[in-house]
Amino acid sequence: MKLSEIDCKKVKNLDDIQGDGTIDQTGKNKGIDKEKVACMQKYYLDDKKNKKEANELKTMINKYYKDYESNEKFYKALCSCCQEKIKGFPGIEGNNQWEKLYKCLANKGYKKS
Repeated sequence: MKLSEIDCKKVKNLDDIQGDGTIDQTGKNKGIDKEKVACMQKYYLDDKKNKKEANELKTMINKYYKDYESNEKFYKALCSCCQEKIKGFPGIEGNNQWEKLYKCLANKGYKKS
């Protein structure tokens, strides 16, 4: 399922947003990839083409939003912000997609801890 097709009102957890997830074929969180948010990404391929976990949103939640980890409303907001990312985060300023995602979540009442 595409991110744009998800009904964020029905989202209860991260799996509801990511489903089976996608595989980052090249980025490995290096260079310009570091500044981009991949809401659906759960894995990447290493140099030997082995699938490795690289769940950017899960890492973000563990690092900055641990207090909301069991909060269904947080995941609804995260889903909504991921959908806003597709549209270029209208009305939100920032140097990169991560900054804009954090601001989007803050606008919905979820501040980084």
